[in-house]
Amino acid sequence: MDTRVLQRAEIIIPSVDISLLKKLAQKFGWSIQFKEEKNKIDQSLEDAAKGRVYTSKDIDDLMDHLLK
Repeated sequence: MDTRVLQRAEIIIPSVDISLLKKLAQKFGWSIQFKEEKNKIDQSLEDAAKGRVYTSKDIDDLMDHLLK
C-alpha cells in the first residue's frame, strides 16, 4: 500500500528561476500552482480607483481613524 504524505509549501523565488523550478518539479513528479500577487503599489492604485480610501478632516481625525 502506497501511503504518501503530501505537504503544501510556499516559496518565493526570483522570476528568472521559474523555468528551473518547473524542470525540477517535472523531474520529481511534483505539481506546482503559480499565484501572482500584486505589489503594494498596484494594490494601492486599485484601492484608490475603486474608492476604497479614507479622507481625513485633519490630523486628529486621521489618528482616530488609524487607532480604531
